[in-house]
Amino acid sequence: RRRADLRVKKKRVGPPRGPSEKVAARNEGLVERIREIKAAHPFWGYRRIWAHLRFIDKLPFNKKRVQRLMQVNGLAVGPNTKLKAKRTESAKPRPARPNEWWGIDMTKVLVERLGWVYIVIVLDWYTKKVVGYRPVLGANPPTGSWRSTWRSTSSFRTARGTRG
Repeated sequence: RRRADLRVKKKRVGPPRGPSEKVAARNEGLVERIREIKAAHPFWGYRRIWAHLRFIDKLPFNKKRVQRLMQVNGLAVGPNTKLKAKRTESAKPRPARPNEWWGIDMTKVLVERLGWVYIVIVLDWYTKKVVGYRPVLGANPPTGSWRSTWRSTSSFRTARGTRG
């Protein structure tokens, strides 16, 4: 026979094996200590219980072992579905044509001889192209740089300007 044929694993039939008697006996004391900690702190999860066992009780157990024992014995904390954020279907507006929605943003770049240079950029959300930009020198760019970039871009790109 070929060597590959000998390595074929047989599938196990029947219910999954439980822990051996030795392992179950070793885990009894740990499960009882976990129950005591859970009685005092019902909202602690396996990580916090493991830390308590490890650093306060000085018991060297693996996190995975604590997690498995808590799950098997019904001591694990379930997920809190009330804390899930409520999302809307379309939180972001979707433009249908160019020049319908614009966005404005600012970033800063360190230039060797000038120091920090702030760049204010206006983007068309439909075409994803830069509609206008303006570099601003200085440590704290004034709010007016945003407005002036927006006004110069909108008056250049639209026939009626920003006033409609």
